[in-house]
Amino acid sequence: MIVLAFIESHLESFIILTILLFLIIFYGFFFKKISLKILKTKNTFDDAFLFALKKPLFFFLVFLFVKDISFEIFAYQLKTQVLHISLLGLLLWLVINLINKIEANIIKETNSHHLDNIRFITKIIRVVVIVIFIMTVIQVFGYSISAILTIGGVGGIVIGMAAKDLLANAFSGLMLQIDKPFNTGDWIRIREHNIEGVVEKIGWRMTRIRTFSKNPVYVPNNIFSALPIETPSRMLGRRIKETIGVRYDDMHKVRDIINQVKIMLKQREDIDQNKVTMVNLNHFGAYSVDFFVYVFTKTTNWSEFHQIKEDILLKIADIIKENGAEIAFPTTQINYTP
Repeated sequence: MIVLAFIESHLESFIILTILLFLIIFYGFFFKKISLKILKTKNTFDDAFLFALKKPLFFFLVFLFVKDISFEIFAYQLKTQVLHISLLGLLLWLVINLINKIEANIIKETNSHHLDNIRFITKIIRVVVIVIFIMTVIQVFGYSISAILTIGGVGGIVIGMAAKDLLANAFSGLMLQIDKPFNTGDWIRIREHNIEGVVEKIGWRMTRIRTFSKNPVYVPNNIFSALPIETPSRMLGRRIKETIGVRYDDMHKVRDIINQVKIMLKQREDIDQNKVTMVNLNHFGAYSVDFFVYVFTKTTNWSEFHQIKEDILLKIADIIKENGAEIAFPTTQINYTP
């Protein structure tokens, strides 16, 4: 009789617990059925929401089951604060999962040049969500946010002075994301520190650069705001600037050599004809008559550039030889009078 009376008095709770237990046991089956229908749609947002919801929803059902057992059967009084924080934690989990999945979907469909912007925005959103969560938890415990912020304002001055470099790096990291002097994957050069390589990651505090010798270099972000940065990967073309000298004995052949070199360069498709192209006599050296070649290649690829440059220099050597001239080299003339 006592058992029947207990069941009758808690019948509603038993029904709720039975339903929750049923949902927990068959959760995977129902979720899989729903997933198959949602994944067939072209909308990626509902896919992201489904992915974000999967684990938090399961633990939410388990939480409700445990809560009801605690309250109704065993009469354990869970504090309202713990209940609220648990629900907020599950909600935070859901939102962070949703942000991560949406970020992954956008990155998959977006041009690589915008990846840093996407990651930067999602980082800010995560920070805002976590700050809101922390402030809500503080209020759940009955503390005043305004009082904490007032105390924090005084403490913030001390912390700010102690973390001056950290804040400077964080602010510089923010400016890197706004000004975009370079992106991940760009080749950059900082001459003052003899740093050159490819940017692998732009973080809040530092940027990781992989040098051409494959060594990682971690550069504090405030360096980029204090020093000039070269970004060779954004160049519009590579420059060939060479000086070639012929013997003084071939002075009368220099004009023809220069004209033929100009014709050769104008006929090349790998030379950018829209940029400055110069081949001119410019110096009478100690042992040679010098002319210079100044052109730009269309390609910016390092390997292709050197192949083009090599071919041009060999063709100039051929032109000099075809005109019966020779490339000069240091000589010493000795006049001997017996």
